[in-house]
Amino acid sequence: MVGGHESFGAWSLKKAPALTWSEGDNWVSEDVELPVDGVFVYKYVVTDAQDAGKPVAWQKGNNQVLVLSASDAPLLIVQDDWIGDPAKSYTSAEDGSDKMLSEQRLVQRIGDADAALHQSRLDVMDLKVEVKTAQLQSAALREEARLSSNVRLKLKQQLSAEKKRSEVLEQQVFEWKNKFKTLGPGKEKKDKKDEKDSGATKKNAAAAAAKAPPTPPTPPKAPPAPKPASSEEKSR
Repeated sequence: MVGGHESFGAWSLKKAPALTWSEGDNWVSEDVELPVDGVFVYKYVVTDAQDAGKPVAWQKGNNQVLVLSASDAPLLIVQDDWIGDPAKSYTSAEDGSDKMLSEQRLVQRIGDADAALHQSRLDVMDLKVEVKTAQLQSAALREEARLSSNVRLKLKQQLSAEKKRSEVLEQQVFEWKNKFKTLGPGKEKKDKKDEKDSGATKKNAAAAAAKAPPTPPTPPKAPPAPKPASSEEKSR
């Protein structure tokens, strides 16, 4: 029995597992370890008794196909026919239960593969939708970042302008303070001097008024003199 997997000799007759004859004209091999969930191709061949690498006769028909799944562990019994009749090639559990044609197992595996492929296509479509949505979200975020950058730039410009205005106001306040410091003491001295001069003037006026003699009372005015008579009155 030789096949594509290493356990079948990788199509090398010298490495392939040998079969031994048993009662009922059945040829049986030792247990062959194969990975679960796989598809394996093999074929029976009669080799030369002196040279195992020399084929004498090959099994008729197509290659045998064995489909394994995780549920087949730990042991699966495989029975084939030398003439290659698919109706006589089947698998079963160790106790003879769960008997199934090898061809049926292959058809079931193909159906499962088609269903998995269909589901994969649906998943791919969903992924495409998610990718498209992610692209739209990314574009929206980039636009938002651009607008935010423009807003930050405008705010920065406004803050810079406000800072300049504040500096100008501080400079004006500083200049006014210096101006008030320059004008303040002189004005205060002038006010005090004016106040002092005004007080001295008032004192001098009071002293002069005290030293001057009292003013005599004003005499009454004399009555007006009579007017002389006119010439007309004199002739009368």
